[in-house]
Amino acid sequence: MNKVAPQNHAASANPQLFEVWRLPFEYDDRPRVFKERPVIVGDIEEDSVEVFIVSVKVTSHAPRPQFPGEVALLDWKEAGLAKPSTARCSHIARFPKSFFEGRFRYGKLSTRDADAVDAALLELGILTSR
Repeated sequence: MNKVAPQNHAASANPQLFEVWRLPFEYDDRPRVFKERPVIVGDIEEDSVEVFIVSVKVTSHAPRPQFPGEVALLDWKEAGLAKPSTARCSHIARFPKSFFEGRFRYGKLSTRDADAVDAALLELGILTSR
């Protein structure tokens, strides 16, 4: 069995780019119904009163070729995830930085996975530049 030991339980919120955190993410087909799941910090927006984090949904399902922006995380173990995972870059949510307070931090994406997620966010137009 391939269990990954927890790395950090966040005592204070200081999410960094391409870290993987556990947050409630709303189901696409069920409004106001949430599932705790890994999310990737895809961008940090500091231009408002409160810092907002653009988070990317992570799923254990394989990438679907007909959906752009789905990135297989090749180094999922390094990121602290328990099983092979896919970043669905078209599925994002914005969370205030304070929302990360006391939340679980899995780890951080490898450079190659971070580059692939970044490229997908740029290609989808979610990010305009880095």
